[in-house]
Amino acid sequence: MPSILKYIGSARQCTPLCPFNFPELQNVACIAVGARNCTEFAKIGEGPRTRTFSLTELRSSRQIIPFKHTGTPFLITASEVATLTFAREVLGLPAPDVFFRNGHADDRNPIGAEYIIMNKMGGVELVD
Repeated sequence: MPSILKYIGSARQCTPLCPFNFPELQNVACIAVGARNCTEFAKIGEGPRTRTFSLTELRSSRQIIPFKHTGTPFLITASEVATLTFAREVLGLPAPDVFFRNGHADDRNPIGAEYIIMNKMGGVELVD
């Protein structure tokens, strides 16, 4: 089982309308990227529809986990993954690789909410 050395922020910064299993999200994220140990798991942003976490591995590689908490179940996650794939593979634009996703927010998903695990892109962020 992967180990998380440090979490920055509250483990339960989610609205009551979107309960989720935070320890399982950490576990799935580490497994998805092939990490046995992760040095940091931090909440790095929140918008009206998405909460975003960052996972840092021992190899200093970082992954981003956009975590949806509103919208049409399954369709939003599937659309975002399809858009990233299209931008990268068809248009040749730089877009993050998706390591794993789960668009179900029911008993088929141990986390209990939709999520995407993707690599963090380099460059300058448009919004801080």
